[in-house]
Amino acid sequence: MATITLKNGIDKYWKRSALHPIKLPEKELIRPRLLTMLDEDTPLVALQYCLVVAKIARWEFPRVWPSFAEDLLAQIQAIATDPSLSAARRGIMENNVLYIMHLFVKSLSSRTLVLERQSLRQITPLVFAVLAPIYAERIAQFHE
Repeated sequence: MATITLKNGIDKYWKRSALHPIKLPEKELIRPRLLTMLDEDTPLVALQYCLVVAKIARWEFPRVWPSFAEDLLAQIQAIATDPSLSAARRGIMENNVLYIMHLFVKSLSSRTLVLERQSLRQITPLVFAVLAPIYAERIAQFHE
């Protein structure tokens, strides 16, 4: 319920043009925490949470939150290399963060402003460098 409320609140209050928008200091407290709560194992709740993060990234990247792509890629790498995670927990977190990446790249690819298109071009090599080993690992697991 909290995740759905968060998603609806983001829709209504995150943008500066809202009637009672979330203030910048509050947004600065929320942003770093968004990429730390990726271990939700209930599929519908995880989906809603991924949508929240992707929406915020759509509105904030690249102007307000220019490091979002690098932060997300660092989170993907941290999950892949963390020895303290069980295989099940790693799989859940990896699926959630990869879905956020999917939504983020999908939203970036539909943008028309030059600055946003350039941002997509700049992060593309980084995305492939991080995702290619994960893809290769998943394909190898499939063939086993």
